[in-house]
Amino acid sequence: MKYLKIEDLKDGYLYFIDARNAKHGIWISSRSGFLISRYKFGNNFLFEEYHWDCVAFATVKPLREIEKSPFKSERLDKAMWDEDKEILDYLNRFGNKYKLLLEKEENGYCKVCGSVWYNCLCYHEDL
Repeated sequence: MKYLKIEDLKDGYLYFIDARNAKHGIWISSRSGFLISRYKFGNNFLFEEYHWDCVAFATVKPLREIEKSPFKSERLDKAMWDEDKEILDYLNRFGNKYKLLLEKEENGYCKVCGSVWYNCLCYHEDL
């Protein structure tokens, strides 16, 4: 699977990702990781997973840029420790949009244009 390299990512942007615990996350360049919304044992919390090209604990392959998040880098850097509810809510809201995207997909391909879903240019329509 092709994925975006670290040098191609933009700090503070939301990306579609292929990861162990999420399908989208905000890139934090200073940490070489993605901030994600994670559910475990009924709890929802911010969590960090690292880019596939990192040496240790690499679990994320970024697939496509979605949008610039409304958060500054300094805030994202400390979000996990502050348990920043606004960032968590932002990620969860996008997660709800993502469920709609899956309804427009069949076997990994967009039903509208036929592209692989993460390369599709029509995914924002109707959301």
